[in-house]
Parts: sequence; structure tokens; C-alpha cells
Amino acid sequence: MAPPKPTPSPVIKKKAPQAPSNLKKRPPAKAAHPIAKPVMTTPVSNLPPVFPPSPPPPAQEWHGTDTSVTHGGNVIVRTDEAWTHFWSEHHPHEPAPDVDFTQNMVVGVFVGSRPAEGFDVFISNIRTEQGSLIVNFREIAPPPGTFAVNVSVHPYALKVIPRSKLPVKFIPVISTR
Repeated sequence: MAPPKPTPSPVIKKKAPQAPSNLKKRPPAKAAHPIAKPVMTTPVSNLPPVFPPSPPPPAQEWHGTDTSVTHGGNVIVRTDEAWTHFWSEHHPHEPAPDVDFTQNMVVGVFVGSRPAEGFDVFISNIRTEQGSLIVNFREIAPPPGTFAVNVSVHPYALKVIPRSKLPVKFIPVISTR
């Protein structure tokens, strides 16, 4: 006797998942036109070179204690001639650095003689206030009790700023390191 033939199991067809009814159907993507021609572009070799923008010039400023100006005071320089004259007093054995006085001017602070190393001065802020150009500068003194060599120093700070016809006022702020 032959073994009984297995009965085929019923085939259950699953439904494909459907998108929620609140979503819009996208139209089918269009095929490229079979007769479309490529767009002609300029060959890369004929293009002029493209360079990144140059960085802004570094701020021109000088500070230290190596000046021939030994008295305290403030400086405002607005012309090439005045700059050359001033620099010949400040650093007599060096040529004056280039400054474009058509666009800029120089402000400076000299605090005079100080009794030891460790003194310094910086121009900390420049702003316009009530029709004047305000130059804040900060003199730094060594902390009390700091060992210092007994020498005379002459701190100064000079800074190139945008040209202005406003009157200039210098306001000191004294602090320790």
C-alpha cells in the first residue's frame, strides 16, 4: 500500500502594508527626456583663479618701556610729517613704521618714569562718547612686595585707529597684575 499523499496546506496571502490615508502620494519621478542635450559650460582651464579674501591687516600697535620719551603725556598723530617727527623722538635710530594717514591716525600714552621693571601700559578701549573719542588706557604696576630691579623704565603704548576729527580724551585706569 502506498503512503497517503499529503494534502496541500492552504496558501494565505498577506496584504502589502499601506501608507496612512492622510499622507499625500508623490507623483512618479519623470524620466529624463531622451533627446535632452547637455548644457555647455566654460572649461575649467579658462576660468580665472579664485583666491580667498585676504585677512585684514594686523592691528598696528606698539608698547613697551624702550622709548627715548621720558616724560608723561598723550600723543595724537594725524599726518605723515608729524609721525616722522614724533618717531624720531620716540625711537631716534629707527625709521618710522608705515601708517596710512588718509584712513588712520595714531594715539599714544606715555606714563613717564617709573622706579622699577614690571610697570606697563596698554590702550584697552577706544569709543565715541558725547562728541569725543575716548581712549581708555590701563597702567599696570607690579603687585606690592614683588621683587623688582631698581631701574627707571618709561612705559608707553601707541595704537593706529580709524581717522577721526573728534576731540580725543584719554582716561586712565590703574591696576595691578
